[in-house]
Amino acid sequence: MQNLTTKIFEKNIECLKDFELKNALLKYSPLNAVKLENTNGYNLNYGGTYLHNTMSPLGEAQSIINSCVNMNSQNILILGLGLGYLFQLAYRNLKGKIVLFEPDLEIIYTTFNYVDFSAELSDEKVCFTNNFDTFIKTVQMNLQTKESPIILSLKSYRDLHQNEFESQIDAIKMIFGSNIVDNNFKSRNYYLMTKNLVNNIPDLLNEAPLHHYKDTYKGKAALIVGAGPSLDRNIETIKNNRDKFIIFTVGTALHSLLSNDIIPDFLSIIELYDCSKQVKDVDLSQINYIIEPYSNPVLHKVDAKRIFSHVTNNVDINKLWAEMCNFDNSDYYSSGTVTFSAMDTARILGCSKIITVGLDLAFSKGRCYSKDSIYKDLVFDYDENNQLKIVAKDFNALANALFPDGTEEEKILHANNRINDLNENLFYVKGVTGEMLPTYKDYALFIQHFTRYSKMFPDFEYINCSMTGAQIDGFKNESLEEVVKNLPVIEEKEIPGTYNYDLNNIVSNLNKHSDSLDSYREVLQNNFDGISRFIEKLEVNKDRTSLCEEELRIFKDLINIFNMIVTDESNKLFFCISMSDKYNCREEVYKTDVNNIQSVIKSLNELRNYYAVCIAHINDIKNDIAATVERVREKA
Repeated sequence: MQNLTTKIFEKNIECLKDFELKNALLKYSPLNAVKLENTNGYNLNYGGTYLHNTMSPLGEAQSIINSCVNMNSQNILILGLGLGYLFQLAYRNLKGKIVLFEPDLEIIYTTFNYVDFSAELSDEKVCFTNNFDTFIKTVQMNLQTKESPIILSLKSYRDLHQNEFESQIDAIKMIFGSNIVDNNFKSRNYYLMTKNLVNNIPDLLNEAPLHHYKDTYKGKAALIVGAGPSLDRNIETIKNNRDKFIIFTVGTALHSLLSNDIIPDFLSIIELYDCSKQVKDVDLSQINYIIEPYSNPVLHKVDAKRIFSHVTNNVDINKLWAEMCNFDNSDYYSSGTVTFSAMDTARILGCSKIITVGLDLAFSKGRCYSKDSIYKDLVFDYDENNQLKIVAKDFNALANALFPDGTEEEKILHANNRINDLNENLFYVKGVTGEMLPTYKDYALFIQHFTRYSKMFPDFEYINCSMTGAQIDGFKNESLEEVVKNLPVIEEKEIPGTYNYDLNNIVSNLNKHSDSLDSYREVLQNNFDGISRFIEKLEVNKDRTSLCEEELRIFKDLINIFNMIVTDESNKLFFCISMSDKYNCREEVYKTDVNNIQSVIKSLNELRNYYAVCIAHINDIKNDIAATVERVREKA
């Protein structure tokens, strides 16, 4: 094949949105490895491999589309182009945005000379790339609801890319799994986090932001202590080399250290719920305390040596706090687990060597947690069907540890819920020594988060001394005994200086945010009233099969207003307040059948209920702001 410049090729190139792919194709010299042949329909022969079924190239794609034509998803992901049969049928028959990935320029170049994709490629709902990182980023940008994607591929793509296909699917699953976890977390917790932060502000004034002390421990070694079972094997080594690390521990591992006369330098607790039992009757006068601004108010009453604020940048309410205090929180990272926050604290403070113990993130040798952890009685065993299951070695001890102040009924319920949740969400991950280990679903996600973190900050050295847990790519696996041999003694561990907030500025910002909520409340109330009137009108004759033209216009206007409200991130306070039930409401709206009056009424009721919840939350937060302003003024 010569270097083709057909009109079809030029049309396709003109419509490409990926400029890197466009430039690559314009410069590409074909290898003549792909031949156009007729095998009961046009087909591509790629070095002896036909990219489509030889009996029916189009029929193969049609069969794939038929299997998912009734599926509802806003994201259709296609791996492999071929001659575009699957791509074009998906475009015509499936709703949602299409992200198409084909890594082979030879295939793209050849097909672009034979098939006109200009209509599909010029559509805003279609993105085509040959770069998997771009593919993943595009998928992430398109995430709006909690639903799973429709993933399509031809057998030939799976055969040609069998070494990468499984990891590509895993990467896609991780994105959507993380998105569902993230959306669920925001829906359940953002309002509570907002309420906590507003009420915590008088206490936050005593908590200095970590960035003010950036690089205090520059060049020193940090030991990050988690509550995994490998902590027990390393406890003597930690004790004998205590003066060689800055120790950052999580709350669930604190008692393991203290019971062995090891006093950590920092304790990290970031929980939304009251987990103060982790520090109950513990002397923290020699321990620095790290906490998130949105954490449970009880946790901000802890008496410690000094208290520092880790203001995670991917939590919207933290961004609001940073804006109110006029500081930049872009250098704070966290992702799901307090161990991550402890590690990030060490990085911010300048520790160049990040060493971890108890970061098993998987269950091995029958144990799930350290012997002194509050979860120490959780172990795993096999049932009569040889199926792995998590059990409590001492159920009463576990129940008392998880819910010490509850009634007997509450303790039993809490412990059973935890055990059932673990058993219902078991995953298998690759271990340090190559074997597959059982783990909890969240821990499987955390593994990816730690790997990504090591890539974000490559100038730091990451060493995992757990040795029997999950493999964390980006971390060197080495025993703690070997690591300590080359560590110098750290002479000075104190953090110098103080930090003062501008109280008048904080009060002023609180009042401004309270005023801004008034305008949002007015918009919500107007739309609530408008929807109520429209529902009444539709209910008069709800046996009709569809809306009239004017009703359809009104419905679309109401949906457009809703979409503007739920995608508005200009006001972080309202964004966080309005998170409850937002994703469920969007899912319901997306599924609305405008040709079915009952479906339309159901969606309108979802919108109305959503607005009612938002209005109630605004009123509640405005009251909290007023109370907080008074308390801050007293301090001023």
